[in-house]
Amino acid sequence: MLGIFGYSKATCSPAEYALGISAFRIYIGFIFLTCLIKVISIFFQAIGMPVKAMTIALLHDVIFVVPLAYLLPLISTNAFYWSAPISDVLTFAISVILLVLTYKSMSASSLGAQSPATIKNSIQGRIITISRQHGAGGREIGKKLAEKLGVPFYDKELTSLAASESGLASDYIDNIEEKDSILYSLYLSAEANQTAINAQDKILTEIAKHGACVLVGRAADHVLASFDPYKVFVYAPLNYRKERIMKNYGDTESLASENIEKADKRRAKFYENASGKEWGNKDNYNLMIDSSVGIDKAVDLIYLAVKEK
Repeated sequence: MLGIFGYSKATCSPAEYALGISAFRIYIGFIFLTCLIKVISIFFQAIGMPVKAMTIALLHDVIFVVPLAYLLPLISTNAFYWSAPISDVLTFAISVILLVLTYKSMSASSLGAQSPATIKNSIQGRIITISRQHGAGGREIGKKLAEKLGVPFYDKELTSLAASESGLASDYIDNIEEKDSILYSLYLSAEANQTAINAQDKILTEIAKHGACVLVGRAADHVLASFDPYKVFVYAPLNYRKERIMKNYGDTESLASENIEKADKRRAKFYENASGKEWGNKDNYNLMIDSSVGIDKAVDLIYLAVKEK
């Protein structure tokens, strides 16, 4: 290895050659930990936790190794070589701690405080799926529509059921559709996320077998295509959505705009990954409705359209 760089017994003294070997062995002595550190960092990035991923990268490449490279030579010149292995060990230890804490937050143990959900028997009829722009009131419309039709409504209940099925934490599953990730396609392909998505799909199918209902999000229209659901897309003008978000969540106007843009992009990407179709394309739905006509009016219009079917 040293010879590649012209550093051989023929070009230097035995003492220099021995020093080169020693420095080489020390500096890369724990390089196998570097490989594991990179794997953990990529894992955090893949599951939509870029802050943890960047923290690990900075710890290894900057926060530990740079100060050590300056401080260790104060002890002795050769002590510089230990900056890399010490950085490897410290960063690996912190990475493992972060990994264990994250794993625990994703485990079924956090489900203890959640109230159990069950799949409700329903009447025969059409399953209604609602996709919605952020701030358009799709969830509120779905709940009121279910009450008007006298059928079950599934939103948070779906999350709880999928959590029981997969063994993952409910809040983890709840965020699958809403996560903000730099590598979103890779994020969705991560094993824990695929487990959550598969559990959701299985629960959606079981719900559909129990009769008519209203389902919000989760690409349910694609998952339940064989049940021929009535597919609704709820949209609204940007100003209307901003006003709703500012009122309901206390966001400033600029923050509301930012959240709308991010949420819609994430929902579109999730739907595209699940179905291979374009989210919000009129060709993919039975009914497109502008909720700015009023939430109750939108419910009435969807109700009439469903009854016609």
